[in-house]
Amino acid sequence: MNLIKHSNRLASISAAAAALGCVGAVQAADGTLGTGITIRPYGLARLDIVKDIDDGTGGGSASNIPAIAPDGSVQANRKGAYTMTARASRIGVDAQGQTPAGPLQILIEGDFYGVGAGNEVSTNSGTLRLRHAYGQLGPIMAGQYWTNAADIASAPEFLDFTAPVGTPNGIRQPQLRYTVESGPNFFAAALENPEGDFNGANNATFVAANQGISNNIQDKWPDVTARYAYQQSWGRFSVAGVARYISVDTGGATVNGFNGKDGTVGYGLMLTNVINTFGKDRFIWMAVGGDGIGRYIQYSAASGGGAAIVNGKLETIKAYAANASYQHYWSDKLRSTAYYGWSRWDNPTPLVQAGLVRELRQAYVNLVYLPIPKSEAKMGVEYVVGNVNFASQTPPNENQGKGSRINMSFQYPF
Repeated sequence: MNLIKHSNRLASISAAAAALGCVGAVQAADGTLGTGITIRPYGLARLDIVKDIDDGTGGGSASNIPAIAPDGSVQANRKGAYTMTARASRIGVDAQGQTPAGPLQILIEGDFYGVGAGNEVSTNSGTLRLRHAYGQLGPIMAGQYWTNAADIASAPEFLDFTAPVGTPNGIRQPQLRYTVESGPNFFAAALENPEGDFNGANNATFVAANQGISNNIQDKWPDVTARYAYQQSWGRFSVAGVARYISVDTGGATVNGFNGKDGTVGYGLMLTNVINTFGKDRFIWMAVGGDGIGRYIQYSAASGGGAAIVNGKLETIKAYAANASYQHYWSDKLRSTAYYGWSRWDNPTPLVQAGLVRELRQAYVNLVYLPIPKSEAKMGVEYVVGNVNFASQTPPNENQGKGSRINMSFQYPF
């Protein structure tokens, strides 16, 4: 833990904390609080440059593979979009230290992908958006962080702002987590915020001072997750699972011909393996699958989610995903990752509307330059290609689409 040694650094900490809504009393010139906790501001400035080829990968500054236009459509003729953004820049405050009750960490982090800001005509503004906000005392963590169902430590490197096809969805959500670590062994179990994601669900947007209320989702129980990981010099292996209750209550309205209430149980399993090969090189594979796993697979919303109303009942949808990647170090300052990912949803066509996704594929290869030793400052270029297969489309649109783009990214952390 780096101590804060200068008063001007303390001022910057207080300003960053105020911006994130976590103002605290900084009492000593070395950055310690009266409780012996040290605080550290951190973040990064990032620029993303995107050039679409063909009809791109869903448009915008981040890839969205399910949004690739179907072949034969008018939208598929919109090619070559170009954009630049700094909204992926981040700012955070991290407080850590020992207490009589055990080690304590409090972390709050945001980026600038919030909505309701400016536009590209003049300001290019971006509002601060909450990413993480949690406290952990000993083995108990409470707050918002990556879902326990995803082993973030095993993620492959990509420059795109959005995680690729074939991965567990790195959901950021409120949770209560218990963690045990012993040598190379790691185990965590958590109760996490639920959100129904059946086909036709009204996933309400947050509003001021409230979560937002859906008119047809009625979450009744938390999602339950558990994850075990084992790490040694050869690499890392993890297995995780999720169990969830998905429910619908239309409140007198009609959703896909259904009026009433029903519920069903969904589950999923995630396997991840990192294998160190030669030097710093590593091979990573992941496999994900389940019945009603829904939003715990990347891009599941485009498939209709974790369940659908079939013959007057809420039925789970089976889904599967897998990926493999290899990272090679050309030198201490230059590395590349090659990746391929695949996802599939067995949605009950033709009982769901046209345009829902049946299958996705994505591949990318990048080249990343590390200009500063022992720092995550980096700049790189990445080529991305994606393919989407729809459950059905209305002619002349075809049931598939493809797109590609080039990403460039410059990232300077502090």
